[in-house]
Amino acid sequence: GGIHAAGGGTLYAWNLDVTTDGGSAAAIRSDRGGGTMVVDGGSYTSNGLGSPAIYCTADITVNDATLESTVSEGIVVEGKNSVTLNNVDLIADNNQKKVVAKPILKRVGDDDVVVVDLHADSLLDTTAGMSPVDILNYQMEKFRKTLADYAGKKGQRIVFIHGKGEGVLRRALINDLNYRFKQYSYQDASFREYGYGATQVTIK
Repeated sequence: GGIHAAGGGTLYAWNLDVTTDGGSAAAIRSDRGGGTMVVDGGSYTSNGLGSPAIYCTADITVNDATLESTVSEGIVVEGKNSVTLNNVDLIADNNQKKVVAKPILKRVGDDDVVVVDLHADSLLDTTAGMSPVDILNYQMEKFRKTLADYAGKKGQRIVFIHGKGEGVLRRALINDLNYRFKQYSYQDASFREYGYGATQVTIK
């Protein structure tokens, strides 16, 4: 991302000119743990897929600034957080690339396991115009959003189907689980039910 606060931190910014490219790269963003961001003046533009001008998991205030997202939403707010805009010009044009997301699958039974297939052809109706990096970033965004959606459901098990392939997606998931989501446990999912290439995460 461009400017970034996480873990309860506080960030003040004045009259910056920020431009980001690539997926999951909001010009103004916060991350897990919340915090406070105050941005006064300047111009903030994000050009990547899945990259809003503001991605909020904190309390963010923007004053007298210009915000633009060229291929994604203008603002995304997660959970019980807030964005306050004062005298702000906001431009959001997410029509340059049409990405239609398919719903995640949930199997409800005795175990109530959530199953998310992260294969690109399961998440998207089309990948036209997307690079391999764009696709990986979109898959990781779905992975992170799913974990965020179930963060408060202790004991919930989620199976992410990533396939074998070259292992790029699996390595990215495991890296996130070891560092960003290390409070959760994970293991290889049942081969009998999901075959090779699936990881089960348990919310703690």
